Amino acid sequence: MTGEWIVPFAGRNRTGVYRQNFLWRSGNLFVMDNHRAAAWCWSQCVDAREDHGLIHIDRHNDTLQSQLETWLSLLPAGIPQTIEEYLSMSQDLDIAGKAPVFRWDNYLSIYLALAGQRVTDCYFATHGEGDRPNHPAVIDLTPAELPERLSGDISRQGCPFILNLDLDYFFGPDAATHGDRALRILDDSYFDRVGEGIAALDRAGKLRVITIALTATDDLTDGWGPAEALATRICASLGHQFALSPVSD
Repeated sequence: MTGEWIVPFAGRNRTGVYRQNFLWRSGNLFVMDNHRAAAWCWSQCVDAREDHGLIHIDRHNDTLQSQLETWLSLLPAGIPQTIEEYLSMSQDLDIAGKAPVFRWDNYLSIYLALAGQRVTDCYFATHGEGDRPNHPAVIDLTPAELPERLSGDISRQGCPFILNLDLDYFFGPDAATHGDRALRILDDSYFDRVGEGIAALDRAGKLRVITIALTATDDLTDGWGPAEALATRICASLGHQFALSPVSD
């Protein structure tokens, strides 16, 4: 399936909290380096006024709430309509000028604040890093539970789902480098089981939108190489051909 570059690939640059190096779409699948674009992707496919579910698979909760009231005050109409507006939406800082509203650790807390009343089934498979989700009925899943739930009770739910995946879920800190590098803690066999579960849900029409973030940093996924390889692999299982061009760093 042919894809569309919504944010053209800018190279294998550092991602960090704000930088968006690419955003690619193929059907209901969106792939990005920085997870902060995910809420915009959902707004393209999901009517936030209707009941829907959320499956968040990520090392982090991505639900920072330290300035949630401020962020919401800047979004009186909800999620901006264009990706340019969304990525450039900014807030004034006391001493450091301006900063983007949407970050890689707050896009989900903002979405839940805006649309959480319609998120009827909310599954979090994370390593527990970050603020607890701002949703009253989160179902936490361990790595052992995740594949079974994807093929079990989640597949039997009646509402459409957002499937939100960060590839850093499959990595952990490398103690030998004091956390400066990441290493795989969930192997290829496990990765493929999760991918097969997601693909089965998608084939059954259960997934309204799928967002995948590479988070291609040394400390979270061991850099671009490992993250790209996993992204290409899981996209193939979903029936999409994804690859980044050989742009030099």
